Amino acid sequence: MMRPRLLAAALATSIAMAATPALAEEEENLVMRTLGVVSSVWTGMVDIALLRPLGAGRLALGTFVGMPLSSTLNTLMLPIGQETGIFAEDWDRFVVEPYEYVFVRRVGKDLTGL
Repeated sequence: MMRPRLLAAALATSIAMAATPALAEEEENLVMRTLGVVSSVWTGMVDIALLRPLGAGRLALGTFVGMPLSSTLNTLMLPIGQETGIFAEDWDRFVVEPYEYVFVRRVGKDLTGL
């Protein structure tokens, strides 16, 4: 009489041990998905609340201070260097890059702007 109970207990223990890794893996996947969602929400909030306004400030400063100052200095030095492509490079650096960072880029993507 003792043998069927022992066999049933061993069988139940084996089934429980075999199912445990699958349950642990499923739970780990759930935790990783939850962390991924929390991380994406957090990066989106930081992007919208902090980085986009800073990018807009960079765009304003680049448009109204950086570009005119850079163009003036390049114009004064133009006879020496004779390189006219510097104006297009300055336009890209001071106006186009900040504009794309603030208005074109998807929320939470490429947070460094590089």
